[in-house]
Amino acid sequence: VMPIDPMTMVIAAALFSFDQKLVALQKKAEEILQFLKLEKQSRQRGNLNMLAEILEEYKQDCSNEKMCNLRVVAVQDIKREAHQDILFYQEQISRQLQEQQKLHGAQQAQSLLDNVTSEFSEYQLACYLYAFSSFLDAMLQQNFDTVVIESIMERMDAVAQKYEALYAECYGQIAQYQRSSLEMQAMGGIGSAVKSLGKSVSAVPIIGKWHASAVLINAGESIGKFKQ
Repeated sequence: VMPIDPMTMVIAAALFSFDQKLVALQKKAEEILQFLKLEKQSRQRGNLNMLAEILEEYKQDCSNEKMCNLRVVAVQDIKREAHQDILFYQEQISRQLQEQQKLHGAQQAQSLLDNVTSEFSEYQLACYLYAFSSFLDAMLQQNFDTVVIESIMERMDAVAQKYEALYAECYGQIAQYQRSSLEMQAMGGIGSAVKSLGKSVSAVPIIGKWHASAVLINAGESIGKFKQ
């Protein structure tokens, strides 16, 4: 029986305690991050309701200069927050794409898809809020100069084009990420192997009479279609 080294035991206990604290800190960080995401989502929906209320007020009393001056401040705050949210979700989506692992399963690929889809939903709302608030900003200030309106339209188009470009990039990367999962790779290999086995069996006259080769070839093709 090897003697127990007290120093080794102390170091092992310290490492275990340190590891437990790291796990607790990571869990706490994830809870804080989730809370911040929920808070941002609630704020965006609150801003959307606020813009809708301001639009209704404007339609009922568009000549009320005092009301317009008061509301334009709130609209500009919402527009600024929407622009910040756009940048935030662009960064969030890009970061998740960069965290792809070379060896991964279908569940990890699905998790990436779910996370990015959720981020895009909020990103889309941020783009809408930016466009809505830009529109209301011009209406409340009654600034209908052609140059100003064209400038607003160009900024809105730039936001939309950036969204579409990132969406297209994500679509291609996630599709490839799903196709490269271990299950899909294995399924492709199984389908090819079964189909190859069917062709080999068909070369044997006795077994070939049982039509086993056709069954195996069809099974291999079916697996390939299922993967696709």
